[in-house]
Amino acid sequence: LPQVDTLDLKDVSFIHTESDCSYRLLLEQHLNSHAIYSSSDLEFWSIETIKHCVMSGLGISLLPAIAVKDELSSGRLIRLPWDDSPCQVATQMLYHPGKWLSPALGEFIRLSREHAARWRQNG
Repeated sequence: LPQVDTLDLKDVSFIHTESDCSYRLLLEQHLNSHAIYSSSDLEFWSIETIKHCVMSGLGISLLPAIAVKDELSSGRLIRLPWDDSPCQVATQMLYHPGKWLSPALGEFIRLSREHAARWRQNG
């Protein structure tokens, strides 16, 4: 696929998550900074619905890689090569270091760290 530039997205329909989603906010801010405003966008609360809309050719979407992993590996969706995309999203876990952690919470933190390390490795 040829490299996508933000200005190439000027006449594209976007399939969005709900308005308070961090991915959507990043995308809209990025597009607006390039004077791209769309009136033909669709909004859904379900990522599965968004994926099916994109697979049906109704538009494109910005979603977390983990949410489209199976569709990418099977070829039902493709990742657009977009160098200046606003895709850097930080996920943080905060807890008080002096508080007691239940075994379940301790295991959740351990698993989260383990998976986050794999996500960093796989880009």
